Amino acid sequence: MLKPNGLLFLICAAGVLSAPSAAQDSAGRCAAMAQTFEAKRAEILALQAAQARLAETAETLGETWEQAEEQRLFSAGQADAADAAQAAFETARQAANRAAMDLRSKAQMFQADAAQFNASCAPG
Repeated sequence: MLKPNGLLFLICAAGVLSAPSAAQDSAGRCAAMAQTFEAKRAEILALQAAQARLAETAETLGETWEQAEEQRLFSAGQADAADAAQAAFETARQAANRAAMDLRSKAQMFQADAAQFNASCAPG
């Protein structure tokens, strides 16, 4: 029969023996997390550039639509052109908004990953 002190010793010894394995697992996990950061950063930069292009396109199409609206009352053809310009603007605006939401989501995930990495892997 083990005495209470003997049982405590066995529990502590088991913890000490498993500590190097836990440290190795943690180091491997931290290294794997660190390796993903550059790819995630590049993805965010690419999304940012794409969203900027889409926003610029939407802005240009919005200006085109405004100009077409000024001519709407001159003829049926002008009204059709204004409607087409409005549809193109709305489509581009929706694409830019979707890209902005995707960018925001990816940036938030990246920030959460970085915070997790800093909390569990960064020395301090």
